[in-house]
Amino acid sequence: PYSMRVALTVADNGHGMDETTLRRAFDPFFSSKPAGRRRGMGLAKALRWVESSGGSIRLESRVGQGTRAVILLPAARPVEEPAQAAMRKKA
Repeated sequence: PYSMRVALTVADNGHGMDETTLRRAFDPFFSSKPAGRRRGMGLAKALRWVESSGGSIRLESRVGQGTRAVILLPAARPVEEPAQAAMRKKA
C-alpha cells in the first residue's frame, strides 16, 4: 500500500475563531456573520472534496491571531515510463 501524503498549510493573520465557531466551521450553512449571500458553504465543500479524495483537514485558530488549515492528501504514485516498467518486468 502506498501511504505517502502531501501536506498543505494555509494560514492567515485575521481575527481568528472562538471555540464555538471553530467547532462548527465545517457545518453546511454555518456562519458567524449575519445572514446574507454566499456565506457558510466554503469549508463544508472543501471538507467534502478533501475527504472524498482520501484526505483530511484540521483547523487551528485563536481569536486575534488568525487561523491555520492543515490539509493532508494522499500522494499519487510516481508514473512509470513504459520502458522502465518493461525493464522491471524482465528482472
